[in-house]
Amino acid sequence: MKDLLVKHPQLKYMGSPSWPPQPPGDAYDPNGSKASPPVGGGTLMRATIFRTHGYGGLPDHMEVQIEYQGRTYVTQLWVDDSGVLEPLREFLNQHKSVSLDELGRLEVDL
Repeated sequence: MKDLLVKHPQLKYMGSPSWPPQPPGDAYDPNGSKASPPVGGGTLMRATIFRTHGYGGLPDHMEVQIEYQGRTYVTQLWVDDSGVLEPLREFLNQHKSVSLDELGRLEVDL
């Protein structure tokens, strides 16, 4: 099924949209804490599937590495149907260096 990433019906977790991923926490910096990117902020560096195999009751999910203001952050993207993780990872890794906001406006087939 094709749709824009930001509104794709397969990208939901517990009824809420999964894209864009929630911002990670603040980055550590010896000169002081650096603020977390805003929702949709940052540029995609890499997407990786994190396989839990149900350990601890957690589902498989995506780890998304982004760059924002010269710092690297990692956040998670959760979905109800882990079957979309493989095609989503392929799509995201084909669009490295694109902002999360721009990615949301692209059509993806999941």
